[in-house]
Amino acid sequence: MVLVNDSPFEKGKEIVGAQSGARAYVDDNVGTEVFYHQNLSTGFELFQIGEAVTQVGVVLTGEISDLNLKNVIDRSYGEVLYIENRARIRRDE
Repeated sequence: MVLVNDSPFEKGKEIVGAQSGARAYVDDNVGTEVFYHQNLSTGFELFQIGEAVTQVGVVLTGEISDLNLKNVIDRSYGEVLYIENRARIRRDE
């Protein structure tokens, strides 16, 4: 997400969108860009452009100016590959 001003949010803290109710944890922030992740406890709601975002537990607010969704992971799509890395077991017939 890209904020209007420099990001006031701390790494590891939870943020919440005012209109969408989307929740996420801050991974990093560089200038106006905020990198975050969501999990099952926060849900996978999308933030909205123009909405106010606040940090939980502290009165810090930022406004979203743009969303960059190029690294979004769809958790309901894909295949599971199981690899077992152990030595072959030899058995007598």
